[in-house]
Amino acid sequence: MSVLLCSYFSVAQLSTEKRIEFDLRNGYSGETIFESTKGYFVLESRADDYVDGQAEIKYDLYSGDLELEKTETVLIPKKMMFRELYYNDDFVYNMYATKAGEFVITGVQMSTLDITKTTGVMPPKAYLRSMKVLGDQAYFLATIKKAPVIYKVDLGSGNGTTIPISIGAIPPKSIFAENYQILEKTKEIILFVNTYPKKGQKELHMIRITESDDVEKPLKISGIGDNNIVSISGCRIDANKIGSTTNLMENATLVVKRSYVFRTVI
Repeated sequence: MSVLLCSYFSVAQLSTEKRIEFDLRNGYSGETIFESTKGYFVLESRADDYVDGQAEIKYDLYSGDLELEKTETVLIPKKMMFRELYYNDDFVYNMYATKAGEFVITGVQMSTLDITKTTGVMPPKAYLRSMKVLGDQAYFLATIKKAPVIYKVDLGSGNGTTIPISIGAIPPKSIFAENYQILEKTKEIILFVNTYPKKGQKELHMIRITESDDVEKPLKISGIGDNNIVSISGCRIDANKIGSTTNLMENATLVVKRSYVFRTVI
């Protein structure tokens, strides 16, 4: 099996193309490419055979000229399965976990292939999904005993922090986290949740969680009605305002965008 990679360079109406085709290494599979806009990419693959009872994950760093610059590997205990992925221009993070809740989070710095490993244990009956990473903290949308939470893991120590999510008297099983953002400058979490207060009813709320893990009173986003959410996102407009943009499906065919601005007290 082989992979064909291409890079392009263009000026005005002139363009050049560079290609490289290479055979994938025997004994590895599950190849995934993580590309950085800074001009390089990393090829991740997994060894077919275990090494001393552990799974070997290999990372190959390629330059913008498609030259192999470096290779590094990391070992993951055999009993752990892949659970979540997060990556950006600089890092690739993978989370692996056992059924008993033990986990490993690997962090790969794409430009150097420096690799870190964080180990820890999730709370009993916790289910983690949708990982995001900012600085030395990993954030997960999660449920613990079917109740919605944000679960935050310190990548230095592996210690976890559980941030419960509740909306008035609505039962936890009727609250579902839809989407969230981690704001880079303020390190606050903007969380969007759907609630189902009664059969056939659905409401959308926005919740702000501060850097110190304080959960503010939910803000109900009006005008959503029974439309199906396609996507929703939030951002800080200034020191006193947070905004959200929601894409909706109306009448099963029409997608519209609605924006909301909320005043906050910092």
